[in-house]
Amino acid sequence: MDGNNNLTKLTQMNLSKNKYLSNIDEVSNLTNLDLSYTGLQNVKFVSNLTNLTYLNLNYYLNLKSIDELSNLTKLSILH
Repeated sequence: MDGNNNLTKLTQMNLSKNKYLSNIDEVSNLTNLDLSYTGLQNVKFVSNLTNLTYLNLNYYLNLKSIDELSNLTKLSILH
């Protein structure tokens, strides 16, 4: 995302089926994030997205732990 200031205004992002995720933590205003079918092994990179209220991890088949989500105090819906 390389410093594109317009992305910081995003509140919703659908990255389902995307295998190459990077710099998502720079989009700090996200409230809704869909990471379904990504197949990644951890969710550490979302731990700084403290505005998230909705997170979709459906079919996140290789996920080993969700401990990193404890920082997401506004999260009310987790799939």
